[in-house]
Amino acid sequence: DLTMYETCGQYWPYVHSYIFFAIVLMQITMIGLFGLKSKPAASIATVPLLIFSFLFNEYCKLRFLPSFQHNLVEVLLSFDLAVYQLLIQSFCSALSAFACCLINLIRLSIVECGGS
Repeated sequence: DLTMYETCGQYWPYVHSYIFFAIVLMQITMIGLFGLKSKPAASIATVPLLIFSFLFNEYCKLRFLPSFQHNLVEVLLSFDLAVYQLLIQSFCSALSAFACCLINLIRLSIVECGGS
């Protein structure tokens, strides 16, 4: 499905998870570093950042991940194909109705010409 030239944004969820992992790893490292440096206030102040990072990750999953699961170009292409088929069907039915009317007019003119 995915080529190296055109991915249609399918790699962004992977990139997001890698960046999130790096941020969490950095924040845990900083909590440990502040704890070793005897800076309990800085260590405690870093914990809410970790919590907010997890909350933001969940928000991004709920908000943006569904848009990466459905390829918009494919959806639009299938919609265009359905509309095209509907137009072809309606054109064919209109053309057949016109042909029937034309045949009836020709028959009517033949009957009128033959009857006179």
